[in-house]
Amino acid sequence: MTREKLMEKTMDALSKLPDKKLKEVSDFVEFLYNKAEDKELTDGILQIAADSKSFRFLDDKEDLYSVSDLEEKSVVPNTVTRFKGLLSNEEADKFQEYLKQIRSGWNRDI
Repeated sequence: MTREKLMEKTMDALSKLPDKKLKEVSDFVEFLYNKAEDKELTDGILQIAADSKSFRFLDDKEDLYSVSDLEEKSVVPNTVTRFKGLLSNEEADKFQEYLKQIRSGWNRDI
């Protein structure tokens, strides 16, 4: 279908719509127009930046980071299970007693 035929068909359909629906169509057409205009502007800016010599100095530089440097590394959370078994039962009992003594000082009036 040619552009003229498509516009004619669209205008015919628009003339049959109520005012409220016509406003919706108008808003949608404006949205599409702005979207196309924004894309054209963005593409133009990208092309200008690509053609620019401003960042050419980076072509000669060695990469500071590799992809593996940028990969996220999992961190083991500091949970009780991480420390389980580091102390013997006797050492753990002594440590618990020590903690009770220290904490008892927190309840005194100052």
